[in-house]
Amino acid sequence: MSRNKAVMWDIGTTSKGVIKESISGSTPISSAGVPETAFNPDLRRRVDERHYAPGGKYRGVLKIHARYELQDGNDKTWAAGTGWLLEDDLVVTAGHMVLDLSGRGRAVCLKTYAGYRGLRSIGEQIVQTRQGKRIAVPEAYFDNKSDTHDVAFVKLKEPFHNVQPFRYCETPKNGSCSLGVVGYPADKDTNGDNNDLGPFMYE
Repeated sequence: MSRNKAVMWDIGTTSKGVIKESISGSTPISSAGVPETAFNPDLRRRVDERHYAPGGKYRGVLKIHARYELQDGNDKTWAAGTGWLLEDDLVVTAGHMVLDLSGRGRAVCLKTYAGYRGLRSIGEQIVQTRQGKRIAVPEAYFDNKSDTHDVAFVKLKEPFHNVQPFRYCETPKNGSCSLGVVGYPADKDTNGDNNDLGPFMYE
C-alpha cells in the first residue's frame, strides 16, 4: 500500500446553534498509548491579539471546530483544534482533528475561524468564519492512525479574505534550526466558561 496515496471525502454544511467544545475527539494519543502533553517547564505565552487581528502575522493561524459522523445526535459538543492557512482556501491541521480517536469516525462538519478569541467572539466583525467542503488525509493515517502521518488538509467552501497564508517549505534532511508552534491549546484558559476550551492563541 503506497504511503503517497490520500483518502478524501466531502463534508456538509455545519449545523447552527450553540457550540460546546470538547477535546475528547482532538486530544492525540501517542504510539505509547498516553496523551500528548506540553514541555516541562511550560514556556508557552499568550499571543497579543494584535498579531491575529486583520494584518497580524498570525492571522493565518485558525481555530477549528468539528463534528463527526458517528456522533450521537444528543451530543452537542464540537471537537476543538488548530489549523494553519496554506492557501486562501486550504488549511492544514492534524489528522486526529478530522478522524476521531475515540471512535466517532470521520469529520462531517468543520468550521474554521481567523481572529478567534473565544466562543463569544464568533460573529464579531473581526472574526472571519469559513466552512470546510473536502478533507484529505494520508492513506497511512486513515488506515493505521500512524503518528508519522498525522496530518490533514481541508479545502474550504470559500477563501479567506486579506489573510496571509503561511509559506510551505520542506523539512531539512539534516542540520538544526529553531522551531516555534502557534495555536489554540485546550489546556490553557477557559475564558470563564468550561464549554470554551482553548479560547486564546499561544506561542
